[in-house]
Amino acid sequence: MNWFGKLFRMRLRLLSRQALLWVFLALAGLFALLPLYQFRNQAPERIPIALVSEDDGAFLDLFVQKLRQLPNMYVEELEDLEKAQRNLYAGKYEAVLVVKDNFSQTIENAKTEEVFTLYLTPSASIAGALSEIFAEQYLEIWIENFLIKDYLNFFEARGEPVSPADLKALQEEMKEHASSSILLEILIHEIDATPIESADNPKQTAFNQSIAYFCALVPFFIVLSGRWVIDQRHKSLGERMKALGISQVLSVSASSLAMLLLCFAVLLIPALITAISLNIQITLVLTALGAALLYLLAMIGVALILAAIATESVHLMLFAPLVVLLNTFLGGLGMSLPQWGSYWNWLSFILPGRLLSLSLSTQNLLPLLLAAIFYFGLGLLLVHLFQERHASKSD
Repeated sequence: MNWFGKLFRMRLRLLSRQALLWVFLALAGLFALLPLYQFRNQAPERIPIALVSEDDGAFLDLFVQKLRQLPNMYVEELEDLEKAQRNLYAGKYEAVLVVKDNFSQTIENAKTEEVFTLYLTPSASIAGALSEIFAEQYLEIWIENFLIKDYLNFFEARGEPVSPADLKALQEEMKEHASSSILLEILIHEIDATPIESADNPKQTAFNQSIAYFCALVPFFIVLSGRWVIDQRHKSLGERMKALGISQVLSVSASSLAMLLLCFAVLLIPALITAISLNIQITLVLTALGAALLYLLAMIGVALILAAIATESVHLMLFAPLVVLLNTFLGGLGMSLPQWGSYWNWLSFILPGRLLSLSLSTQNLLPLLLAAIFYFGLGLLLVHLFQERHASKSD
């Protein structure tokens, strides 16, 4: 008889009938949708632009100030062009604008030369709009600070007034003369460098938070559902399982798989909703879900350890809040990872929550895989040892 499949289905039925555990799972699923809600209701989305300046002249600050005043653009000044290009590839910026070293000099000399380089990704569709915006801000400075001043001085010296219509005509003439193609070089930027961190992308950050928020609360469900380990210590149940030839490893593995799949199935609902809504790359989604799956296995191992040590089911009610607090706050699932001294920092790496946080930010699943194997293996071992000790005491 296929006892593994039978025990697996039996554990799923038992879990489905426990209303309190479903409350914790539902709360974790709803909490996982919070990052999507926050992202959708934040300030109106602006176009993120990285600005790298090779010019330190008097007009650079005025140019940056004009760009920052635009309601639909966010400008971040960087010193490292390579870092800006890597972040452009990672999706943090829509474009990288390089202000050349002749920027202020061309304004001072009343010239129209190429003063910008604009880096874009192959999929960018805003090149024309951005070049027009940058050229327009440049021309405003150029005209307002020099040409208009010289124009007014010239006519004032002759005693001839200048009408607003004349000024407007002059501005239009300058805009036609100094077209954006003269001022700006557009480069389609394709880079093979590895992105700095996917978390630099606000959408990816929101998706990772969705995974982390669910994993922050689900230990309540996992630890409390570990009561079945304690139930198996009852002499009558243990003897029946032994008489049927059901090994403890088989029973624990089948029941653990049921918990794992149930938690993961509930996680898929908010995760896919968030991923589709934010248009997250499928590779990043699969990596994050893989990290969550390993984390859930590690937490099931922790639950087995606690259930093996506990003598009564009520003890798990005390363990559950402690596990959630340690895993959420010290593991970095609810906030940024804390900065501690070297000893505390190394000690924090035993927490599955911390390893999950690092896996989501670096896409490196190896440490979390090792932790899942360690915790689950240790849980199986302790359940077996404590079960044998309990059986010997009963005899």
